[in-house]
Amino acid sequence: MALALLFFLSALILVIAFILLPKTHRKQSLVLWVAVSLLLFECYLCFIGGIFSLMGIPVDLLSVTITSFLLAAVIIYLTFSSGHVQHYTLDLTDVCLTILVTAIVLSFGLLRFHYEGLITYATVDPAAHLTFANQITQSKSVIFGSYNMYFAQLSNSLFIQMLSPIFPGLYEFRSFEIKDLIGFWYSGLLFYSAIRYSLKTPPKHIVTVIISLVYLLGYPLNNHIYGFIYLGIAVNIIILLIILASFYTCFTSRALITTLISLGLLGLGLCYTLFAPPVFLAVFLFIIYALYPDREKDSESKHKHALRLVLAEIGTFAMPVILTSVFIIFLDTKDPTVMPALNAEGGIYRNLFSDFIIFLPFTLYVVFVAFKKRQLTLATILVPIFWIYMIPFFIMIITGEVSTYYYYKLNFPNWFLVLFLAASGVGILMQNKQIRYFVVSYAAIWLIIGVFGLSGLESRLHDRNVLISPYPSATLPVKIFEFNKEYLDHPEYGVAYTPSFIVLLHEAQELKTHLGVNAIVISDIWEHETWGNSLLSQFYVTEPYSLDDTNSVFVVLNPSEVHEQNPDKFEMMKVAFRNDSGSIYIKE
Repeated sequence: MALALLFFLSALILVIAFILLPKTHRKQSLVLWVAVSLLLFECYLCFIGGIFSLMGIPVDLLSVTITSFLLAAVIIYLTFSSGHVQHYTLDLTDVCLTILVTAIVLSFGLLRFHYEGLITYATVDPAAHLTFANQITQSKSVIFGSYNMYFAQLSNSLFIQMLSPIFPGLYEFRSFEIKDLIGFWYSGLLFYSAIRYSLKTPPKHIVTVIISLVYLLGYPLNNHIYGFIYLGIAVNIIILLIILASFYTCFTSRALITTLISLGLLGLGLCYTLFAPPVFLAVFLFIIYALYPDREKDSESKHKHALRLVLAEIGTFAMPVILTSVFIIFLDTKDPTVMPALNAEGGIYRNLFSDFIIFLPFTLYVVFVAFKKRQLTLATILVPIFWIYMIPFFIMIITGEVSTYYYYKLNFPNWFLVLFLAASGVGILMQNKQIRYFVVSYAAIWLIIGVFGLSGLESRLHDRNVLISPYPSATLPVKIFEFNKEYLDHPEYGVAYTPSFIVLLHEAQELKTHLGVNAIVISDIWEHETWGNSLLSQFYVTEPYSLDDTNSVFVVLNPSEVHEQNPDKFEMMKVAFRNDSGSIYIKE
């Protein structure tokens, strides 16, 4: 308990130190830098977790707590010795948006997980990542041979350890769900923080809040429904990088902003490497663009300017490129039977383009204006690069070389990029009074279509008389919202478990620990067997089991053909525990 409290205290002080650190001479949004500092803390965990593992230092609450206190002390000392502490603003819109996002996240948390903390994810993907987090906890290292994109797993591991006095043992899955909800909460605050300066004309506050909620209730909510923990964090890191890049030329310290961007790139590379290539390239090009005016303003020679540019690129990319390569290329020894290749299919929301149609006119407008006026940002550089990056993946899903599962993961960062620039486009167009009316009309029409579709009115008309609406299509441009609503209304579509399932596995864990034996989970339903093994910290059980094994307890989940086909075997065993979800057998 004491160590968990110290870890929380060290994390809190370090985040506060990040917030106090001087960034610019102008007041900044408190909401923006709270959200940024929280994610930067996780990027810092990724960095020290990798370094500690390579040096053979245990990665646990103790080592991280000590390091966090030391780093916080250094930052606070440097901040106050400089005589400049960052000042902040907090306006009514910031407060309202924060309260609204928090209320939405808590509501969805209670709706999906209930007070019992049920598991209602749409896939078993979270089960694997819960096990990866447990592997880090047990090995005290991020190098465990099967999956070295460890950012989310390390963060989950430390968070679960911190809450272990509250949710001990098997009930750690509740800590896992809470951490997922926090990531969902990040998504809303980070997006709002990224677009809050995009709109400068009335009704900017209302439009900003609406666009932020549209973003949150789209792919971030879908990510939460499926439990793609790492995917949501990776998109949030991309948002983080875009926010940091907007301060690149006005930060009080070029070395500091370079370090923060470098931490973000490392976090992205070791959170979900699939997104790294286009983002790394976009940041590389952005730095060239951002530093180019220096040569025009100064009387320095081209050689000095080139040297400055090279040093800036090396300072930004050396650490993330080296560490990402070490972990992903040299230390990742994953078994292809465990981590499938890119042509393996999986459960994911699939939509080719209709979710983006509403917003694309504004997005394309912003990209066009940015390149025409040569007023580029990281986002306007990244969007065309990212879309070009998607093209070969699309070609390969047609040829069967890449699965649609991996291709449609690209839609999650694409959703952010399209909506982020669309918000900027709305802001630019609304500054012109004549075009403002077009923008409002355009938005109103799509809002009416969206409400019409999500209300189900068109479908009810279709069911009443097919001739009224032969082909219901109002939901087509808002399919992601309809899909999310359907899953929230029907959690049984996913992998839903009753409290008795959790109780049964808790008893199995207690029994196997007491007897010092293994637990063998048996079920006809693959998802139940997978989650059962994950909650018992034994996800990948590849060896065949024997019902004659005297060093195991048998957790038989209902239904089970194995139980029905081997009545004599189970009659010779003792029933140690039984409830509605199954039985636990042990050898007499």
